[in-house]
Amino acid sequence: MAHGATPSVSDAAEAAGVSRATAYRYFPTQGALLYGLVRRAIAGSATRSIEAPPNDVSARASEVARSLAGDVRDHEHQFRALLWQMLGNWLAGRRGEVTEELPRGGRIAPIEAAMEPLRDRFAEDEVLRLVQALSMLIGIEGWVVLRDMWHLDDAAAIETLDAAVRWLVAGFLSSAEPLAATPPGRKRKAPAKAAPRGEA
Repeated sequence: MAHGATPSVSDAAEAAGVSRATAYRYFPTQGALLYGLVRRAIAGSATRSIEAPPNDVSARASEVARSLAGDVRDHEHQFRALLWQMLGNWLAGRRGEVTEELPRGGRIAPIEAAMEPLRDRFAEDEVLRLVQALSMLIGIEGWVVLRDMWHLDDAAAIETLDAAVRWLVAGFLSSAEPLAATPPGRKRKAPAKAAPRGEA
């Protein structure tokens, strides 16, 4: 992939010098192979401890956004290839064809960790909505918009992402209703939750 190819499982097996049977045991489809590559690319960011203090959720969100953006920058081909695979699956499903369900959601865990300090201050459904909103910005999709639509270089794309993340968190903090301000007995309607996700 570093040379511009998007290998099949057979191609990967040949390049790695292992049998096709062995390769298919670990990666039964090309989608599974691409998923595994992306999981490897974000492994460091997904498990890295957040250094920003708990009382600065904007800095915590920025830290996670920059870390994951660095992963996308350094492994852009893998991320784009997996996105292409997922879009192809969606189109195949629209045609009534059998599709491959790929796990997803690897960016969610670090975003949730960054927003953890808010859970004692705001309702769970409000924090969930913030995490969902941040997940729209952080990842390959936002990167494609900034790089392909706006033709930003890597550094400018990361700076723009960082600004957007900070603005979103600031907007949440200025508009969301703290738990202490919620009238007794009042329940908030939870937002629609995403479909069950895996680890990617």
